Amino acid sequence: MDMTQFLARIDRERLQADTEALASIAPRIGGTPGEAEARAWVAGKFREAGLSRVRQQPIYYPQWTGRNAVLLLDGSELNALALHGSASTPPEGLTAPLLDLGPGQPDDYDRLPVAALRGKIHLAVTGAIFRRRTVLRAERTGAAGAVLINPQSTEIEAGTAQISGKMPIFAVGSRTGEALKWAAAAGAEVTLRVQAKYRLAKSANVFGELPGVSRDYIVLAAHYDAWHSGAADNAAGLAVLLELARLWHGRRFKYTLQFVSFAAEEEGLMGSIFHVLTRLPLVKLRCQGVISPDIAGPRTEALYVSGAPRKTRLAAMERLRATGYAGAEIRENIFGAYGDYWPYSLLGIPGLMLSKMPYPDYHTPGDTPDKLDYEDLAYMAAMVGVLIDDSAMWTDPDPGC
Repeated sequence: MDMTQFLARIDRERLQADTEALASIAPRIGGTPGEAEARAWVAGKFREAGLSRVRQQPIYYPQWTGRNAVLLLDGSELNALALHGSASTPPEGLTAPLLDLGPGQPDDYDRLPVAALRGKIHLAVTGAIFRRRTVLRAERTGAAGAVLINPQSTEIEAGTAQISGKMPIFAVGSRTGEALKWAAAAGAEVTLRVQAKYRLAKSANVFGELPGVSRDYIVLAAHYDAWHSGAADNAAGLAVLLELARLWHGRRFKYTLQFVSFAAEEEGLMGSIFHVLTRLPLVKLRCQGVISPDIAGPRTEALYVSGAPRKTRLAAMERLRATGYAGAEIRENIFGAYGDYWPYSLLGIPGLMLSKMPYPDYHTPGDTPDKLDYEDLAYMAAMVGVLIDDSAMWTDPDPGC
């Protein structure tokens, strides 16, 4: 089926209804009532879409929790959030000079001697793609802590900055960030305070299958958890999977299609990591590839193609450009991005993630269904479908569908 045929059969109203339904369950982060409700909703939708062997795989993972998180400037508390993975501070807090590192990129660090970086609280304007790398640079240079500014919005961008970080890591919106940049230029100190700990948490991944001739399989993945409503990230991605499952119901592929909605993606890819580690021999033997729509539907300047190996990314970009999609520039994410394909890629399994970025409402309360373009979401579903189709998975392709 080509792009035109996919687009003719995709139901925009159903895509919107599914996105709105999942986004209405908020928040869906691990351990919340919304997470359990969302998981049950996904399992029901997988069955309704006609997938077989619908099941839930319990997972166990170390869940970060933080209490009493405060960022103080001149004794005044600012609007800030301690990010998942942040280390604890002393009970009275950690006070240190604030150092403005601009975007927090390698050049920003290279211009200063290590002695000037050590022991400071690093301030950086850095968003989704670069945030983790900035944190790692700060840790390597001996920073006392880090404060990350959302470059796109006055809202705070939630998220996981590090897995078991070595320092306190906070996030602020752009308006608070500007005040902190002025403070850093004046040589001010700030105080960070958070009490962090880990507990053993339980959740579950949701699986369903479209059986193929072979037991070998291709994974279509879209996580169901979210910090807030998570419309683009990733209720819309899950809606794409549901639409494709309905569209392909009754088809016979060369490979089995394994539809997966992973848990705890936002907390460090915990659902996909747990699955791959606990099923490693079978995953390595049977899995032929992974495709994940993650951040789908917003009106943005670019559609980023992430994944590994690079030849897979480049081949996907070439095919997507050939579809004539004009909703955004198709770009290769050369910086890498963490998504549910990543644990598979460590085993050498080809993986792709399609993401619409930059998105001002990413990981904020503003990521709601009304912000999305459902015609563009239909294109996302069609593009995922085209990539599956071009992976030579049909045993007997029907030109009519």
